[in-house]
Amino acid sequence: MRERRRRERAEAKRQTRQALLEAGLEEIIEHGLDASLDAICARAGYTRGAFYVHFKSREDLLVGITEWVLGGIVETLLAQESHEDLATTVERFLNGLESGTWPLMPRIRIATIRLMDAINRWPVLRQSFDALIVRAMDRLTKTVSEGQQRSLIRRDLDPVRLGQLLTTLAMGTIMLHNVGVPLDLDPRRSVLLQMLAEPKPDASR
Repeated sequence: MRERRRRERAEAKRQTRQALLEAGLEEIIEHGLDASLDAICARAGYTRGAFYVHFKSREDLLVGITEWVLGGIVETLLAQESHEDLATTVERFLNGLESGTWPLMPRIRIATIRLMDAINRWPVLRQSFDALIVRAMDRLTKTVSEGQQRSLIRRDLDPVRLGQLLTTLAMGTIMLHNVGVPLDLDPRRSVLLQMLAEPKPDASR
């Protein structure tokens, strides 16, 4: 009974925090970074007291929103399953982009503008954003390294630098998509994978 109550309290706390994150995101998208904390709390259905149980300040809320949205994308797209090949990772990324199933789609355009503004205003948010990018690079580096061990990716490429390059390509693709640049992703997908694939031995030799 005591354990069940503990789990119920933990779940209620999680739900409150999530409601505040979602309300904060919507208010910031609609009204900008200086959206009223009272409006955020009202939208979530909680008091300011509940807000300060979970977040120390507006900046802390923004860090939470960033980690929820961007961290969720990193965790969803760059799965931690061992031995997942790079082609599967690229496929998942492009499918997520094309289908619009990510958080904020199709409103990610204005949310991205707000995020860039917030990063310039609050160093703590910059640190959180940078940490997420490093996490993505590390995950891609691991995927590349495992692919090289399985002879699926060229072994003459440095896995760390390739992980950084793939992260840069992904961020650039997201930004172009956000501003409405038409992208035919299928040929780009094929060219990328062909460039990275380990050459097969020439059977005619």
